[in-house]
Amino acid sequence: MKSYEADPIVEEVRATRAKQAARFKNDPKAIIRHAQALQKASGRKCVRYPARRLEAATSPRNAA
Repeated sequence: MKSYEADPIVEEVRATRAKQAARFKNDPKAIIRHAQALQKASGRKCVRYPARRLEAATSPRNAA
């Protein structure tokens, strides 16, 4: 098994995620509702871009 050196940023993100999950009783819908309410309250414009169609990757092995 490969060992790794702990990354403090990753550990901080994981700790924050765990606190938020506990705050909302691990309910993803409640977490999303809260995030959307914060976004709306910020007054900043939310921009959405249209989905882009992905092209199939071609490689020499896949070429016919």
